[in-house]
Amino acid sequence: MTSTPKSGAPKWTNALRTKIPARQLEAWQLLAEGHSTRVIAQKMHIEWRGVFKHFDNIYARLNLPNDDLTHRRVVAANYYHKHLGGNIDHFNNDVEAGIRSN
Repeated sequence: MTSTPKSGAPKWTNALRTKIPARQLEAWQLLAEGHSTRVIAQKMHIEWRGVFKHFDNIYARLNLPNDDLTHRRVVAANYYHKHLGGNIDHFNNDVEAGIRSN
């Protein structure tokens, strides 16, 4: 399946084709649910710095720029809902099968 992103949408990267670590996925899901950084840190039993590290890894997977024009947290949440929809097993199976490509 080929993904053709609209302008401003995240592009598939080699990093996104790899399996998503469970803790990173947990942080991404909590982000997508709209939780604050403090609440995510409490739920994951980590410091807020750890939450931001997970977010940075997610933003890198999505190839999101760190600029004033992109609200990366919102884009990452939207991406989670649209493409992962809470069913990461299906996504990881697609990755293993090599279905996802630019």
